[in-house]
Amino acid sequence: MRVVLSNFLPVRQARRLYEEGTYPSQYLFGAVALEEAGHEVSYAQPGDGRLRPLLDALTRRVGHLIGDLASQISSLRRAREADVLFGAADEVLSGSALLRSLGVLRTPVAAVFHHPPSRSWIGRRAARGYDLVFTLSSESRNALIGLGRDPERTILICWGPQVDFGPYAQPLGHDYVLSCGKSARDLDTLASAAVLADVPALIYAPRGWAAPANARALRVRHFPEMPPYAKVMEEMANASVVAIPLRSTDRMYGLSELNDAMALGKPVVMTRTPHLDLDLDRLGCGHLMEVGDVEGWRSVLTRLHNDPELRRAMGQKARDFAEREWNAVVCARQIVDGLETLTGSQLHLGGNAREAQAEVEPGAPRAIRTVSPPAPAVSA
Repeated sequence: MRVVLSNFLPVRQARRLYEEGTYPSQYLFGAVALEEAGHEVSYAQPGDGRLRPLLDALTRRVGHLIGDLASQISSLRRAREADVLFGAADEVLSGSALLRSLGVLRTPVAAVFHHPPSRSWIGRRAARGYDLVFTLSSESRNALIGLGRDPERTILICWGPQVDFGPYAQPLGHDYVLSCGKSARDLDTLASAAVLADVPALIYAPRGWAAPANARALRVRHFPEMPPYAKVMEEMANASVVAIPLRSTDRMYGLSELNDAMALGKPVVMTRTPHLDLDLDRLGCGHLMEVGDVEGWRSVLTRLHNDPELRRAMGQKARDFAEREWNAVVCARQIVDGLETLTGSQLHLGGNAREAQAEVEPGAPRAIRTVSPPAPAVSA
């Protein structure tokens, strides 16, 4: 099977960093497992030619309808040599899916939906044009099925961390509450709660955001000064708690940060969102809070700050769950199986993906909301 993979991230650079051991495999969305299975994976990455500024300008105007134009042109140029075009995000192939739905494009198109689909006419048509869709939440899966997609070709995957990624194994500290995410973060609620709880915190924030005047134990790192991924992991390893406060819950936010925290064995406090299928309270590895609940955040942060043994136990449950069934190996297996079924390719996998999936006991209880098949690794 010949797969052309595209993503918003510079995928060739991400693949090289993975080989160097400085970037985890979850951001390659099954590319490594596809290669281990004997499939040919090439990476579509838009260049910086003369048309790039124009394409980027057009994307800013109409990208919400047809996706990223530069990424899609890069993929379409290689469509004839591919058995499937695969996007690690739907936005990098949504226009291609629209062409597919109109019968213009002959190459199958598959993509990962991180968020619910657009409900515009073009968005609905494109969503039905994908030959195969993977989703990161049951909420997005149900929305896609509601637009007329075949449930058998709309697959919920467990996008978890590469648990053997080197930086996840570094020595742990317990120095502060850390919030290092960027999208839709409710930093005002977190900062207010941290001040009331009198706990030290390190907050990554957009430029212009300021901590409360009385926040003596709160440090702020603004995004233009954000350190490399390995440094972020070092700071997360030294955190006592990872905080993911959200001001909006209409899309999938915070999963990357949650994955890193679970792989590092850190307890997580996160805003409740319908786009997260993990019940952190039931798993015993964290707490889910309501939007804007300063008092709730204060209470939880105080209790965790005062109980090192509770933090250790919750962090260990997070790590155990990631090792057992919420990890990049199981996710890659789901992606490989889906693409192989789509293209009729024969599996000849190298590595330990099947063994990792087999270790999940069929009858074991899971703190995940029930989802209709096919999603064996994450259904209740």
